Amino acid sequence: MMIKRIKILVTMILLSFSFFSVLAMAQEKVYKETELNDEMINEGLSFKNSSDCVKKKENGECIRTRSFRPELNDQSESPSKQLASLSVMITFETNSAELTPKAKQALDVIGRNLNHISDSEFIIEGHADLRGSYELNQRLSTARAESVMNYLANKHNIDRGKLSAIGKSYTELANTKNPTAPENRRVTFIRIEN
Repeated sequence: MMIKRIKILVTMILLSFSFFSVLAMAQEKVYKETELNDEMINEGLSFKNSSDCVKKKENGECIRTRSFRPELNDQSESPSKQLASLSVMITFETNSAELTPKAKQALDVIGRNLNHISDSEFIIEGHADLRGSYELNQRLSTARAESVMNYLANKHNIDRGKLSAIGKSYTELANTKNPTAPENRRVTFIRIEN
């Protein structure tokens, strides 16, 4: 269990400099708790690989095929893992990691969907706005991510071995123009391909 967590953290550190800086810039939406539905969660946590999309169904779902892709270099031995993410404005009591009733309703929708994804692990990132010190926000964002992880594991029986919680403090603001905006106080779910 500890080795698995270390492996996930090392993966996160190695990828953070390239992927997460691009992801933060490309992040289009931070969903509100009341906006969530199954389709949004499935879309947000789906791996994006446009080369596999041959044709789209009427509902917009991609029809995927299997294909052979020869590697032209010697880097085929260490393929990179695919990542997908979904940012949600999960609300908490002020200066607390206690989930609100609206947060629990949103996590029920998320939990129902995570139970159907068996081939991946998930990192739950807690984020904070700029109010308060870095240290305070680091503790608070970690506690909030752990609170979400515990809720999903306890209420939806999601294997704790598939979940990791980390706090990001205010290092990755979704709204840099307004550092105290609500969308900066969020939880991001990152799906990592096994």
